[in-house]
Amino acid sequence: MARLFKTNGDIQDIGPGNGVCFTLEELQAIVGGGIEVVHLHAGELMVINENHRKECRRLNGAATYLYEKGTGCTDLIHGDALICKKGEVE
Repeated sequence: MARLFKTNGDIQDIGPGNGVCFTLEELQAIVGGGIEVVHLHAGELMVINENHRKECRRLNGAATYLYEKGTGCTDLIHGDALICKKGEVE
């Protein structure tokens, strides 16, 4: 089960439509455009909008924290972010 971290602070458990893995189209709908995939720790991925820095999206504090914790890098994440296992992405 994946978790969607919304910019308003809500966290939702979500699953792929086919019950196995998210399609590209599903991921694009979730993040509102083209996707960028970030490899975190323990086989997890963060899926964000590839233009999250350019499109004046709202800062996502929870996703920023998870990004920094999972990558050891500093960056600000804007927009909604999906955290899932590697096997949940086509």
